[in-house]
Amino acid sequence: MISQRYRNFWVRPDKRSSYRRPQNGEPIAAKERGCALALLPKHDPESDLIYGANRMPLTQLIDSYCAAWSEENGQQRRALLLPIWSDGATYTDPTVHAIGAEELLAHITRILAKQPGARILRTSDVDVHHGVARFAWKFVMPDGSSFPEGLDIAFLDPGQKRITRIIGFFGPLVRSPGGAILHGR
Repeated sequence: MISQRYRNFWVRPDKRSSYRRPQNGEPIAAKERGCALALLPKHDPESDLIYGANRMPLTQLIDSYCAAWSEENGQQRRALLLPIWSDGATYTDPTVHAIGAEELLAHITRILAKQPGARILRTSDVDVHHGVARFAWKFVMPDGSSFPEGLDIAFLDPGQKRITRIIGFFGPLVRSPGGAILHGR
């Protein structure tokens, strides 16, 4: 059993490795070897997704959100969105800032009226830390064609059962010419 003192640490045995939870006694030995340690928030099995214990419910939450964007029937769309959308939650993308479920539902209705039969499909895993999730998606037309992939950042309630805010981006990130930008040089 990992001692309580080191319970909230993750260990990275060397610079090429990923961080992982330590095994019995490893943090003390790891400190002696000089490997990297990362302090993480206290584990809460009810709502904390840092250790991956509740990834499936979060994936279902995001998939329900995507399904709401894909549902042509307004009543069914509402039934999909309301259980996962917090009161007063906001949705922002380059074309709109919607406050609350009613404004978001109206926005989705306008989008689907312009593109009947279109669907939003999640194209990546859902990545989360500290109550903030990100996932990629694409807007697929009935004929199978699609627009460039987008990225949504979802802010979650403390129980990570409902969305409090979504910020959406359209298209891929554009790389800077010449690689990384170094400030102050």
